[in-house]
Amino acid sequence: MTENTLEPKFKFFEVEGPGEDNVVIRHFMTDPPVLEDRLQGDLKLVLDDGIWKIKISDSACVYEYLSEEFAPVPYSVTNIFNRDHSLADVYFGRINAQDYGRLSLPSLTGLGTDQILMSKLLADRNGFLFHSNGVSLENKTVLFTGKSGAGKSTISGMMKNIGGKIFCDDRIIIQKNGLDFTASGSWIHPGVTSDSVFTGKIDAVFFIEQSQDNEITPITKITRKYEKAMKAMVKNFLLSDQWTSTLELMDAFVKRVPFYSLKFNLTNEINNLMAKTIQSL
Repeated sequence: MTENTLEPKFKFFEVEGPGEDNVVIRHFMTDPPVLEDRLQGDLKLVLDDGIWKIKISDSACVYEYLSEEFAPVPYSVTNIFNRDHSLADVYFGRINAQDYGRLSLPSLTGLGTDQILMSKLLADRNGFLFHSNGVSLENKTVLFTGKSGAGKSTISGMMKNIGGKIFCDDRIIIQKNGLDFTASGSWIHPGVTSDSVFTGKIDAVFFIEQSQDNEITPITKITRKYEKAMKAMVKNFLLSDQWTSTLELMDAFVKRVPFYSLKFNLTNEINNLMAKTIQSL
């Protein structure tokens, strides 16, 4: 492994050494072994959608990433995780040491599987991934979420223009800490900077949509909050026990954190409304 095996963004998240709660990820420059010979129990195919192929046995979860998003690539990737995802063997097929040294991988697990790993780990650690942008402004931490093209990046950029810091623009780590919930930046998005290494108590979540008007209104009905939050949660391939704990956590999240409906028309008028709302939090 060289400085060019992983993308430079991982430098921001490096620490001096292992902590108490660790995940081991091992890379192999070879095709994977015959899985049925290595794993205990029969492998069951649970997903094959043209992007992912996922198989599960009594002892392991196997992920093959088939997307052409990163194509053309000169290698194949297969991830074999143990059931609690504390150990991952990542097999890079059709590659030599020189090419491996300069891959500039966007993911610790090869291609698109870091968010699967993180979702599984967070489910056991009072957390989940949330599809949103995160901004720190005036000692407040706010999240912006909405459908693709609704304007998450636009509104985050407008907040940056009035002094806010964008710490994540796609996949945010949300965890319960006592009674409150915190948001942390992650490397699972394209715009990673030093500001991404951030954790702050969530003061509000804004669900945005483009409109002819500029309007911010509280969302108070629990069922509506729950529906919106579930749409924004990154729903990866969790087992049933993780779903139970995650849904309980989501229930606490919608009851604790203020939610707002945010309509804006791409003018700077929304800045004044946002400033007033944030000051009131």
